Amino acid sequence: MPNKPETIFCGEIPVRTFTMNGKIKYAARDLCGILGYHAPHKMLDPFVKSKPEYIDVITSGGTQKVRVVERGDLEKVLAHSRHKNVPVLRDWLHLSTKTEEPKQEEEDMVLLMLMID
Repeated sequence: MPNKPETIFCGEIPVRTFTMNGKIKYAARDLCGILGYHAPHKMLDPFVKSKPEYIDVITSGGTQKVRVVERGDLEKVLAHSRHKNVPVLRDWLHLSTKTEEPKQEEEDMVLLMLMID
């Protein structure tokens, strides 16, 4: 079954994300551009030893296979990369994952409006 991505921005660069089984996965190709790699396998294969994961994605050109990466594997790449955008991507990941955490339940608030003639 094809997945439809949610696009979030790292600065001005769009990054497609997919939530699968409660985990956020990032489109590897989108991250390549930020870190200066030409292809996902060149970015991931030297540092990530797990089997590559591809998912079917609905695009304007039809369904395509997209390689995705979890945050832990992306952290391995960031630990070895010397690209100038590593700090930017690290900060962005830190901020974007804060929104992933379950939110504390807040007390119900009621807004009362009085209309007086």
